[in-house]
Amino acid sequence: MRQWSINFDTPDHCLVKAGLSLRIRRSSRNQIQTVKAHGANSAGLFIRPRWEREVLDDAPIIDDTTPIRALLGERVACTRLQG
Repeated sequence: MRQWSINFDTPDHCLVKAGLSLRIRRSSRNQIQTVKAHGANSAGLFIRPRWEREVLDDAPIIDDTTPIRALLGERVACTRLQG
């Protein structure tokens, strides 16, 4: 099975600076958006909080189901995210 992934961040790297990563992975069956916490925001070396949801296209969804809006507030808007 082939997979395709696109990773997102803002031009000034707000997500990586906050210890987060955001990607959409597409397979033949579906597209899954994943947010992971890394570094100081994570629970340990091998235990990283992770939030997943199915999406319909390649545009990330930033809402209250992931920590992005809560951690970064209005600094991260979907229009600023780049893949």
